[in-house]
Amino acid sequence: MKDYIERIKNNDIAKMVKLADRIHNLSEANLASIDFQLKYIKETEEWFIDLAKDTVFENDLNSVLENLKIQLEYN
Repeated sequence: MKDYIERIKNNDIAKMVKLADRIHNLSEANLASIDFQLKYIKETEEWFIDLAKDTVFENDLNSVLENLKIQLEYN
């Protein structure tokens, strides 16, 4: 995964597309199993928070991630 993220990080268009896709997927992840949600949260924290840093997607990604965590707590 590290090499994959590095390739995305070095391509501005790929990075923007990947972050937009991650935000969308996070916003819909509450429809998936709890195991999937936990995996997706961990993966997002590990790889995508840093990728989003200093981009137009940084706040949106953090917000959607926190919303998913809150929803997960209530389940």
